[in-house]
Amino acid sequence: MTHPALSLFAQETEPDRGDLARLEARVAASLPNPAAAGVLLPLMPGPTSQMLASMRARVGGITPRHRPEPSAAFAVIAVAALLLLVVFQRPSRQAPEPIAVELQAPSQWSEAQPVEALSLRFRGNGTVSGDSEAPRIDWRWGELDVDVDPTAGLAVTVQTDEATIRVLGTAFLVDRSPLGTDVVVARGEVAVECAGSETVIGVNEQRTCLPLSSEGRLGRARALHDRDGASRALLEEVESIGADPSDAAGYELLALRIEILSQLEDYDDALDAAEALAAQHGPRREELLHVTAGLAYALHGCSRASPHLSSLLREGVATPEEQRLLTFCLENP
Repeated sequence: MTHPALSLFAQETEPDRGDLARLEARVAASLPNPAAAGVLLPLMPGPTSQMLASMRARVGGITPRHRPEPSAAFAVIAVAALLLLVVFQRPSRQAPEPIAVELQAPSQWSEAQPVEALSLRFRGNGTVSGDSEAPRIDWRWGELDVDVDPTAGLAVTVQTDEATIRVLGTAFLVDRSPLGTDVVVARGEVAVECAGSETVIGVNEQRTCLPLSSEGRLGRARALHDRDGASRALLEEVESIGADPSDAAGYELLALRIEILSQLEDYDDALDAAEALAAQHGPRREELLHVTAGLAYALHGCSRASPHLSSLLREGVATPEEQRLLTFCLENP
C-alpha cells in the first residue's frame, strides 16, 4: 500500500502536460537532429526498486504539514542531459577554405565566382586570395563588378595601388586605369580608403582615388594629356606633385611639364624649365639641348642660345642647322 505522503508527493509533482510540451519543443530546437528530443526523454532512467524502498523508509510516519512546492529537479536533469547530447553531436566548425584565383580578361568581359556568395564580372587583370570568409581581390587594372550576397556575412576587400575598398553585402564597380581608381556603388554601402582617408559612399555615389606613387602620377598625367591635351588644370596638377629630377618618374614628369608649358605658349617658363632639367644630365639631355637652343634663340637671340649650341656641338649631336646658327652667333656676338 502506498504511503499517503508518497501519494500526495506524486500528485503535487505531476508535471503539467503543457509545460512538458514547451520544454520538449525548446530542447528540440537546439538539437542538430530535432527528432532526438522525442527519443531521449523516454530513455531517461527511472527510479530503481532500491531507490523506492529507501524513499518509503525515509518518509514513513511523516504527516505532510503543507503542500510541498513543485520541484523542477527532474526537468533540470533532462535538459542537462539533452544539452550534453547537443555538445557531443554538434559538428565542429570548419576552417575557412583558402582562395587562389587568377582574373585574366584583357579585352572581353568575363565572370568568376570564387565563393558562393561572391560574384565577379570583370574586364582586366587581378587575383583573388584570402579565404572563403574574407576574400581579398587585388585589382591591377581594368573594370571589376563586385556583387556580394548581403546575407552571407563575407568580409570582402578590394585592393588597388590607390584604394582599399571594404564591403559587407553590396554591389559596386571598381575601374582601375592610369587616371586612378574609381569606385561606384550600385547597392548598399562601401568604405573607400584613399591616401589614409576613409569615406563611406552609398548608392550611385562615386569616389576617385588618385595615384600615390611617382610612376602612378606620371601615368595619370600622361593619360590626361593624351585625352584632353594641355590645360592649365593639368599644369597645376603636374606642378603640385613636386617631382624630383633624380627619380626616373619625377624626371619624366618635369619633361612633360616643359611640353605642356610650350603648348600653352608659356615659352619663357618652358625655356627656364628645359635649361634646369638639361643641367641634370639625364636621359633626355640631348632632346632638351635641342629644345633650349631653339627656344633661347627665338626668345633672346644669340646671347642665350650660344651656350646651348656650343654644348650640342661639343657633344657631337648638333644638326647642320644648329652648326650654321652657332657659326652665325659666334660671328655676330
